[in-house]
Amino acid sequence: QRPRCFLFFLFLAICGAGVLLAAPKSQLPAKYVAWLNQEVPYIITNGEKDAFLALKTDADREAFIQKFWEIRNPDPNSPTNEFRDEYYRRLAYANDHYGSPGRHDGWRTDRGMVYITLGPPQQLTPYPSSQYLTPLEIWFYQSPSPNHALPPFFYVVFYQRSLNEDYKLYSPFLDKPERLVQSTNAVNDE
Repeated sequence: QRPRCFLFFLFLAICGAGVLLAAPKSQLPAKYVAWLNQEVPYIITNGEKDAFLALKTDADREAFIQKFWEIRNPDPNSPTNEFRDEYYRRLAYANDHYGSPGRHDGWRTDRGMVYITLGPPQQLTPYPSSQYLTPLEIWFYQSPSPNHALPPFFYVVFYQRSLNEDYKLYSPFLDKPERLVQSTNAVNDE
């Protein structure tokens, strides 16, 4: 009987601690929640996010956001921040072209994520329908410089599992080639 009571109180303590830890996030004004979760989720570091969530005033949050963009500015002497401007242009494009129409949730999609982080592909080849393959899009990227962290050139493949779903990022390792096959007539051997 005692071990059960102890486990019950331990469970309540853990749940209570979770509620207490979640309280500051829920008190965050909506515009800052949107900034964290919809505007910069792909480029903010965990440390930056934790520091932002620890701030107590909106003035501190505004200063943080300004500093966040300043450190990413490729030319601090420029009157405009090219990185921020390009980032928001990509975000707007992703919201307008991917995701649910009228919901501005394109940033949540796999294509939106890739577009926001890598920019527009140098080439985009759609394969909307094929006898044996699921609908595909193949995006070609070329690294802007040899010192860049990315390979000199690479492809990103998106596929549509079903006509009701958005395109997903294809992984040859996780999805396997079978995921791209649409027909039982097509025999595919790894």
